[in-house]
Amino acid sequence: DNIKLNYTDSLAGKTFEWLGEDNLENFNKHRQDERLKLWIDKKIIYQFNTQGFRSPEFIDQGDYFLCFGCSFTFGTAIQAEQRYGDIVAKQTDIVSYNFGVQGGNDSTSFRLALTWLDKLTPKFVVYQTTFPQRFEVIDNDIASTYGINAALGGEVPQDFGKIYKQIVATEANGELLAIKNQLAMRQLCQEKNIKLIEISYI
Repeated sequence: DNIKLNYTDSLAGKTFEWLGEDNLENFNKHRQDERLKLWIDKKIIYQFNTQGFRSPEFIDQGDYFLCFGCSFTFGTAIQAEQRYGDIVAKQTDIVSYNFGVQGGNDSTSFRLALTWLDKLTPKFVVYQTTFPQRFEVIDNDIASTYGINAALGGEVPQDFGKIYKQIVATEANGELLAIKNQLAMRQLCQEKNIKLIEISYI
């Protein structure tokens, strides 16, 4: 419980019209591109629960399921109801709790599952794997994402530069880390007798 993401405190209980890479500058740039018809004029609202997630409040009652993943699960630049978890929730009449993290990684998903599956008892878990080139480093109880496309990750410390390059440049490092996290998520759900549904970022 004492390990937290480095930006949840600033988001908890708040609502935003722009967030991260979904900003006014990018919106105005892309709305002029005829190829990008997904950019619409309707405002996207990012509303966060008291735990700092773009999700309804977590209540351990009734039927619900959990979604873990990166921006694809979080729903960057789309309405909350357009996310895959919300679509499934509407079709099945089961509440979806969203643990998606912008710029997140598989280690983040597993760490969050390790914490929250002790507090919640979902009917099932959806685990969206993400880019294997991303990894998490915890320092002073703050978890930061590093690697390719880590939109909200911190900067690489000076004394970490060499090992950072080795981790990212050698594909086997990311592949092994991804496999470890996938196996860990499967084992965790199996121990708790929770059905696990795995989807990929590609």
